[in-house]
Amino acid sequence: MKSALYLAISMAGILILAACNGEEPTSSLTPTATPGPTLTPTAPPSPTPDLALDPQCFATEAYSLEHLVAVIGQDTVPTAFDAVNRGGCQFRFPITQITVELSGEEANQTAVIPLAIPTNEIEFPLPSTLTAPLIDPALPAGRYERTVIAATGDRSGPTAVIPGFEPVILVGEPESLVAKLLRAQSRWERSGITSYTYRAAWNCFCVREYIAQVDVQVVNGQVTKTAFAEPGFTGDVPDPQRFGTVANLFSFIEDAIARNAFHINARFHPDLGYPTETFVDYDELLADEEQGFTVLTMAAN
Repeated sequence: MKSALYLAISMAGILILAACNGEEPTSSLTPTATPGPTLTPTAPPSPTPDLALDPQCFATEAYSLEHLVAVIGQDTVPTAFDAVNRGGCQFRFPITQITVELSGEEANQTAVIPLAIPTNEIEFPLPSTLTAPLIDPALPAGRYERTVIAATGDRSGPTAVIPGFEPVILVGEPESLVAKLLRAQSRWERSGITSYTYRAAWNCFCVREYIAQVDVQVVNGQVTKTAFAEPGFTGDVPDPQRFGTVANLFSFIEDAIARNAFHINARFHPDLGYPTETFVDYDELLADEEQGFTVLTMAAN
């Protein structure tokens, strides 16, 4: 079931709309509507309060199921609040430049975007008339936190961190496995789900006990129980750490990518993002070393 939660944010209040259509792998989980961009202005501490920029920001549109995705070396540094919202800010004093800081696990980029004409009002994403630099081609794919700063003059005057900018996913190829994995992880994170039970089966050339269906219970992000789900199987599940949390299932795919596996097949739930099927052939020249898993059902605890 494809679902998308839409969040419209305005100065008057918040209206939440929902729409559903389509069919995909069965799941009884519903994404938790975690709050969209927090756009309540917060004036940073200033030794001269009279010169505070006091950004007043707003956004309209909808709740996004995943974070904004941008292509490294092709797209400009992203200046939208998130994947769907448009909005803007008003300031007490004219702004002369916007600085966007991208912070990743392995690399960072700082982009300074000057405004041709100082203004008290700015739209986000920034208008095409403003020249934002391209995303640095040297940045590795991954999730990046964003800090957006408005400044007057040469930044010797008042500055303000503008609230509401969500992380961005940077990818090299939009349809690559890495890009699909990052987007899926984003959807799972945005669902806000931490307690759940899923049924899965391991796929490999192994003994029957090893590939039997298993129920895995997770509470607050920790595995609390792993048990056989098929009649006729008793005792402990062999190597239960094969399953773990959804984060562990993502890690299985990340490990295969890091090991440069010969072939990786991975599919993800369209709404919640968790892996539904994965199969890895690590070495083209070796037989019977392929393995993976299938998630059959998922339900909230």
